Amino acid sequence: MAQYSDIVKHIRCPITKFNLVLSNDGCSTVDGRISYPFIDGILCLLPSVASFNDSRVSSIDGTTDSVRSFYDKIGWQEDEEGNFEDALRFEDLRPVSADYIKNCHLRVRDAIEPSGHFLLDVASGPVQYDDYLMYHEGYQQRVCVDISISALKAARAKLGRKGVYILGDITELPFKDEVFDAVVSLHTIYHVPFERQPLAFEEIHRTLKVGRTAVVVYSWGEHSVFRIFPRIPWRAVSSLRNRLSILLRGRYIGEGSADTSQVLYSYQAGPKWFLRQNWPFSFELKPWRSVDVELMKAVIKPWACGRLLLKVLFAIENRFPEKIALLGQYPLIKIRK
Repeated sequence: MAQYSDIVKHIRCPITKFNLVLSNDGCSTVDGRISYPFIDGILCLLPSVASFNDSRVSSIDGTTDSVRSFYDKIGWQEDEEGNFEDALRFEDLRPVSADYIKNCHLRVRDAIEPSGHFLLDVASGPVQYDDYLMYHEGYQQRVCVDISISALKAARAKLGRKGVYILGDITELPFKDEVFDAVVSLHTIYHVPFERQPLAFEEIHRTLKVGRTAVVVYSWGEHSVFRIFPRIPWRAVSSLRNRLSILLRGRYIGEGSADTSQVLYSYQAGPKWFLRQNWPFSFELKPWRSVDVELMKAVIKPWACGRLLLKVLFAIENRFPEKIALLGQYPLIKIRK
């Protein structure tokens, strides 16, 4: 566990906030009263897996636990082509959209400092897209934190000794103040129970070094103008098409057959909610991506100048970043300390 020797002096117990010391089996407080294990080479710093006076400590919210269950059982399962179920459900993997998606991913890289010691990736998942690897190119270590051990095993297989892998909660980050030269958290906080979402933002800010930058990709959900108005005509057409299919063929025309037995929790507050919060940090809103996958798949077609339309959209996002960040689907929230 040599790669943990550098980060351990910056780790603290999420329960007591006391320092932790490293051992071959995991970490423990100096007095040995609370300990956390290594499981398959991953340091588990969730309160729910702590050993405390030979008993178990649990402070994980039920909704958070359901998100972890979704990703362990469904989201981070791979198909034969190496695509994770999360990407198959929530991303546009078509070639027509590839350049636009890549350029949106690189907006995160361009928003943080190009180099440093530790880059914290909160809810790293398996670091599933190759574009994500560019974020840590100038950093000595990428600290991957996630509540899914399946995600961290996959991240370790991709990053190896370049990474440090910690099972942890974004609302109780197990680190001291001002540790990281950059923090990224993509599509994470809106899966946190709504009442705890401010804590997630504050924890990211707390662990960020002074003078450095963190990036959060959030979603305005149904509050986005790009989600509301463009859907009206094509949803009407889709509804009519399905009704005709039922009448003529006796079956419904759907998009795939994904397992919907377990729904991923999300609560996407709007920009008004975010702007009226009394945040302890300064921030800047920029667009990460203005449209969601559902709209892209409905409108962007390879036979209808799809690539050109996305190039134009990307240029508009760059030309009017503040307005698009408030009106579009996914804002890039740049936090400065």
